[in-house]
Amino acid sequence: MVSSKNAHLIPASGAALAWMANAATAAYWVLQWLGTSTSTLEVGTQAQQPAAPLSTPGLARALGAAAPAQPSPTQAMLELRGIAATASGRGAALIGVNNQAPRAFGVGQHVTPELLLQSLTSRTALLGHELHGPVVQVLELPSPR
Repeated sequence: MVSSKNAHLIPASGAALAWMANAATAAYWVLQWLGTSTSTLEVGTQAQQPAAPLSTPGLARALGAAAPAQPSPTQAMLELRGIAATASGRGAALIGVNNQAPRAFGVGQHVTPELLLQSLTSRTALLGHELHGPVVQVLELPSPR
């Protein structure tokens, strides 16, 4: 039995515990709202830009640089158009293959018969022959203007 001297501590202790639980819940949701979770989504996109009147390789040749090596017929021309990636490197990338309309490729999917999408950051897509093998090609979004 509780003595009458300490009887007032029981409701006060219960109230203190309830307030601590409320404060912990509020702190949890504030941290979630601020984005401290590792599963936040990073999104990068490229705005459609008009074509430049003079190509960079053409300008380089005009200034005396050697002609760049042409890709082999089996090597596809790849263009990164957008990324939706998590902090862990998972997600999807919009990649145009051989000047076709861009398609969404998930991490682990083949972009070409030889290359698959290994991982993503907010601005780059890493391609290789195997999911956990060496990186063969890095596609990067153009810098925003």
